[in-house]
Amino acid sequence: MRRYALATLILLTVVSALFGALSATYTPVDVLFFKLGNEVSTPNTPAGTFGSNRLVAYMGTIVITATGGSPILNPHLMNYNGANHIWLSGPMPTWGQGDQVSQFNVWAKTTFNSTPFELWLGNTEMFLNVGGPTEITQNPFIIDLFLASHQPSSLYVKDAIYRITGGSFGSFNIRVLESKNVWKEIYVPINGQTLPPGGGPPATSIPIPAGGPGAPLPEIPYGEIPEVSPELTYGLTIITEPPFLTSSAYTPNSAKVATAQLFINGGQQNTTYKVDITFRNAANSPSFNLRLDGDPDGYAIPYALL
Repeated sequence: MRRYALATLILLTVVSALFGALSATYTPVDVLFFKLGNEVSTPNTPAGTFGSNRLVAYMGTIVITATGGSPILNPHLMNYNGANHIWLSGPMPTWGQGDQVSQFNVWAKTTFNSTPFELWLGNTEMFLNVGGPTEITQNPFIIDLFLASHQPSSLYVKDAIYRITGGSFGSFNIRVLESKNVWKEIYVPINGQTLPPGGGPPATSIPIPAGGPGAPLPEIPYGEIPEVSPELTYGLTIITEPPFLTSSAYTPNSAKVATAQLFINGGQQNTTYKVDITFRNAANSPSFNLRLDGDPDGYAIPYALL
């Protein structure tokens, strides 16, 4: 089975002077499965966010991170080959004999909004916050994706399998407003995408289903989590702090320079995972020193990372 965990680590006492930038990660789930809406939860979406009247499957998480003081302005999905409705076939006894086809939609829950909202993937663009254009004040900005039933959950059968027969999740890129003062939209690299010069979209977009384009449409069970053994993987995002005065970091003081967000994918519930933190410099030397930029032979100030 798959579990999603988030750990926050603090790195201290090192100078970082990066230019402002935005980046994003998308982590899809390995296996989709339905639960009653009020039973679904992630670190960003507490249980009870959805009502028990919906059938809901958690699909994955988008994380947009700003560094160097960059604002997160008007983030929105650029959608490709998606559909506003996803159609699933499976047993619904109150509707008639045999399998019936019913409507599902993709929903989002963000750290900027307290309630989930529908994502219309058939639209070319879709804002990632309720209410349209705005500046996101959370960093990182986290968006959970869900597949939710349009019909009441009481119509579906526990432990049954439902198959996608129509519609498409498609794929996406992310675009934001570059500045508060100039209306210029730029793309945000997702999972290490290369952005072409001139402001065009990346060469490839990010598929929403775990299998990607061309993968068989999944069968989605309602009830027990499918027994699978996914590969254990880790994702790391570094959020840097603004530059600081060296005088503020003299012993016994220290200065916060970054937060590391570690995502553990494919982990098992009630299992402990060990994380080792290793600090290295460009020279791979056992000690760390600061020197004036452009003066590699100048006086060195030793420092430590905590």
